Amino acid sequence: LDKIITIQDEDLRDMYEYTTTGFQAGHKVTIKELLYGILLRSGADAVNAAVRVTTDTEDEFIDLMNQKVKELNLKNTYFSNAVGKDKDNYSSVKDVATILTYALENEVFYKVYTTKNYTMTNGLEIKATVEHYDTVDTSLITGSKTGFTNAAGFCITAIYKRKA
Repeated sequence: LDKIITIQDEDLRDMYEYTTTGFQAGHKVTIKELLYGILLRSGADAVNAAVRVTTDTEDEFIDLMNQKVKELNLKNTYFSNAVGKDKDNYSSVKDVATILTYALENEVFYKVYTTKNYTMTNGLEIKATVEHYDTVDTSLITGSKTGFTNAAGFCITAIYKRKA
């Protein structure tokens, strides 16, 4: 998680359609910071960098994602790209809930997922996407990940604290 990588120009490709973390080519970041960029900001730049430093090709990374789908016995999920483009990616609410439940068992994921604000070592400050919604009471949400695609519209996974 503490391994330092350098953001490359290729990590910033095709960013005009997507939310980004705000990385620039040449930024030095840790793997952990990529996770914050992915989960808090839905940063496609962070996803691209994570793919690049994890596998030799994006196809190899996607294969790993789909292997995890099979391992979790998900029947209604398939990934065709890592960023979440509409293309051929799909899932069901039940499968997304299963993925989230599985991921929350990982301490690092849980910590990142439940973080509201984070400052990168390069000074870049990011906050969870749910924190941008000022027309909705999000005070009981303790962790979340939002998203949007043309096909799915606005999406969210969240955990929350119940009122007593």
